[in-house]
Amino acid sequence: MEARRYYSGPDRSALVQGIHESRQKFAEVTQQFIDDYLNSKGLKRMILGHNEQLTINASFGGKIISADVAIDESGKSAQGLLISGDKLYRCLADGTKQEVE
Repeated sequence: MEARRYYSGPDRSALVQGIHESRQKFAEVTQQFIDDYLNSKGLKRMILGHNEQLTINASFGGKIISADVAIDESGKSAQGLLISGDKLYRCLADGTKQEVE
């Protein structure tokens, strides 16, 4: 896996662009692999972009966050990710927020 960009936030989250593979390849990735990789980098979670989803979502026990949401022409499908302490929120275009679980 080769990432195009890597950012580490002050809360030890990582944002990596360009490494998200198709869901079919996730069968090869285990929770242990994710845990070992994040621990080796001193990170709590990894945030992935450039992998359009219908909604911001979490996988692998909340350690992998897919945050790139496809935006329709109206803009109503837009979402943003808010990290507040250990909680993650999906912020919607109408101003509401939902906890990402």
